[in-house]
Amino acid sequence: MSVSAPDPTPRHRGPICLAVGRLELQFHWRADRWAHQLFRDGVACWQSVENLPDLPISSSLGITVNWPASPVFTEVSLVETASGPALLAVGRAGRSHFSASLAAAPDSSDTIVAELACRLHEPPGWLGSTYQPLPPDGPAAPSAGWLAVRPTCPADLQLPATICWAYHLTPVGIRALPPASCGPLLFRSN
Repeated sequence: MSVSAPDPTPRHRGPICLAVGRLELQFHWRADRWAHQLFRDGVACWQSVENLPDLPISSSLGITVNWPASPVFTEVSLVETASGPALLAVGRAGRSHFSASLAAAPDSSDTIVAELACRLHEPPGWLGSTYQPLPPDGPAAPSAGWLAVRPTCPADLQLPATICWAYHLTPVGIRALPPASCGPLLFRSN
């Protein structure tokens, strides 16, 4: 029996795409996880924020390696369902496990519904999905329109627990589905 060393060259992971009307969601491999961009009429308009390593104030929000700005996805699959194509994603950060389903909204030809869940084994520092707008002249600074979709976490959370949230990606923006909330990512100064 022979033993071989691991392949030092990274696997090529091409983009994984979901097209819904005027929208296209593209997942791209970045370092150790999948990130995604939303395109409207062929133009990139939103990008997921995976972490905020260059911003020391991110820790004041509870964003850390174990509680990243957006769910960590290490596996993404395009599947065919009875309702059409969908993307399924899973991953993990710290002791938390993330999963997501992204598909065409049943009531709109230009809307993607994102349904996410996080299995918690400890109280979350930060939990949510963060996006930065992509204006024509390049990515925006954190103070210029970054959005966070946040789930509702009960005050009396009994662990382990699963927290779910959902939102719509539309041609005019991102909209949380209750009980989740969506608003600007507000940085607090130290």
